[in-house]
Amino acid sequence: MNENRLEFLKDEMDLKSKEIAKLLNVSESTYSEWEHNKIPIPTKRMIELADFYKVNIDYILKLTIRRLEITKAANLNLKEIGQRLLMIRKELNYSLRELGNILNCSFSALASYERGEKLIISEILINLSKISNHSIDWILGRTKKDLLAEDKKWNLKKLEKLEKYIYSILVAGILGNLIDRIFRRHVIDYLDFRLFGYDMAIFNFADICIVVSCSLLLLLEVIKWKKSQLVKQTK
Repeated sequence: MNENRLEFLKDEMDLKSKEIAKLLNVSESTYSEWEHNKIPIPTKRMIELADFYKVNIDYILKLTIRRLEITKAANLNLKEIGQRLLMIRKELNYSLRELGNILNCSFSALASYERGEKLIISEILINLSKISNHSIDWILGRTKKDLLAEDKKWNLKKLEKLEKYIYSILVAGILGNLIDRIFRRHVIDYLDFRLFGYDMAIFNFADICIVVSCSLLLLLEVIKWKKSQLVKQTK
């Protein structure tokens, strides 16, 4: 069951569970089960809660740490939602049957969602959001901004930028040692530590750059590999 921030938002506004339940016209026990992840929150109820708290559903469901203030209540358009669902499926390059198997629902149900005949149920919507990295609020037309897609791009850009910096450090270390070898015939040791009267190991600064950068590049490769495995598991 997907975690949520309902209890946090409730406490933030100094409200009680029975007050929220009354607002939604449901029993207090039902709301409590939603809040504590005992049963799925229906899609319409997720929208009502997000409208009440004026936040994005992605934030409520802990799909992102970014909190948006959404003051305009949702005006659902099933046809537009269906078009976005179709776009996501084509982007993932799945047939209705293949995606249905992954989401554990019938291909006929998915087809009816894509045609805009009925509103997609929350469990399928959440799972689709997770495997496609598309915002639930964007899918439902609550926001024009696809927050999860932006998060994914930002993370990739951050990794690429970090990788460039690491390669710069690696090249600097290699050039440092190479220059010393060419002009001095030996590598200069830069750092000599003494602690409590004892000589510690002597470190060459260029070697430190090489070792650290190679270690970080290896770590990045492990991260990339883990991400690729997660992608394979969803296919």
